[in-house]
Amino acid sequence: RAVRVAVRAADYPSMSKERPERAKDKLIVRWLPSKLTEEEFRLSVGRWQESITWLRFEAGTVPEGVGGQRPTPGCAYLQIRNPEVAAELSTALDGAGYRDSAGMMCRCMVEWAPCQRVPVQSREDSRAGSLEQDEGYKAFVADLTKEKPPPLSAEAALEAREKEKAKREGEVVMTPLLQYLKDKQQRAAAKKAKDMRGKQATALKERQEKLLVAQREARSKAQEQRLAKQAERKVGNKKVLATAALVKAAMEEAVHESAERKGKGKGGKGAGKGREARAAEQVVDDGVVSKLVEMGFAKGHAASGVRANHGKSEEQIVQWLVEHPPKGEGGKGGGGKEGGGGKKEE
Repeated sequence: RAVRVAVRAADYPSMSKERPERAKDKLIVRWLPSKLTEEEFRLSVGRWQESITWLRFEAGTVPEGVGGQRPTPGCAYLQIRNPEVAAELSTALDGAGYRDSAGMMCRCMVEWAPCQRVPVQSREDSRAGSLEQDEGYKAFVADLTKEKPPPLSAEAALEAREKEKAKREGEVVMTPLLQYLKDKQQRAAAKKAKDMRGKQATALKERQEKLLVAQREARSKAQEQRLAKQAERKVGNKKVLATAALVKAAMEEAVHESAERKGKGKGGKGAGKGREARAAEQVVDDGVVSKLVEMGFAKGHAASGVRANHGKSEEQIVQWLVEHPPKGEGGKGGGGKEGGGGKKEE
């Protein structure tokens, strides 16, 4: 008898779900004689032939020669939809004896097949037997019956082959290896050209940056010369040239001196914060005015420039003084307070 192994549903979570059990209808008949044929077996189950919907017979094997090998028994698979007929067939065949043509007798065993599935019968092809009506087949038959030109003679075939060979003499046969080497060379040339273009673009960018720097330096130098020319003034019979560098140095020195004066005046008593701030601003303005006077500007003109540009940088004050010269300077009938101040300074 077949050994049955108990399988618990808890061991396999996928089997824990309840599934509708399929009714068993497939039997297997084991231990049939090795030389029993399928016809003989079908005769033995002939009275249940109407209930059998599917049958498969596996014949046994008999080893040839004397080698000590035992013969393999045969088996048969049957599908019976009616359970009553299946029980009747199982009772009749289980333990029944079968004898084959060689006189070998075996008692068979009937049980449910481990696999209850049955191969699906193939559907009948609707085009079976219609080959002669197929259009492709008709065209093939017509081509076979068509008269074909006679084959070329050996001389004509040789001549045609020589002509074809002569045409191909000038052609270069490109093998896969040569094609690969050619493609590799083209890729290398393309990469080299790309790198060269990148280097040229980098060099061009560097030249453009150098040119821009040179242009900025030239514009800065030209602006300094223009400011120096505008700042050129006459003090008596002397000319005083105030370049941008001298103007900047003078302004820094004035700010430094004003800061020192501010530091010395911090020890006073009884002065308010607003008064100290105004005094500090006045000290700074006085220092800037004194430096401007040393550069050749009139004291009144320098003071008016500092007041008009209060809070601005020293360079802006000098530029304002250059662009706004005193009205009475060098003219007739001029003078006034600023002119008189200039005479006193001289």
